[in-house]
Amino acid sequence: MKISRPGFWPTQLWFFLLPLGLRDMFGAPAFWLGCVYVCLPLGLLSYGWNDLGDYETDALNPRKDSWLFGA
Repeated sequence: MKISRPGFWPTQLWFFLLPLGLRDMFGAPAFWLGCVYVCLPLGLLSYGWNDLGDYETDALNPRKDSWLFGA
């Protein structure tokens, strides 16, 4: 969960919301399941790939020690 950085999920949520247009789906359980279904793998892919590339510098950065925003 730490590597997917849930604190940045709202930025990735646009990839799920834009195709829906302006439909009112916020009350539907399928909408929230879809949010997790899109944001978790997208976060793992984008931030996980980034973490593999700069693991050494991230280990020295004190700002990147929380599970919410850093890896």
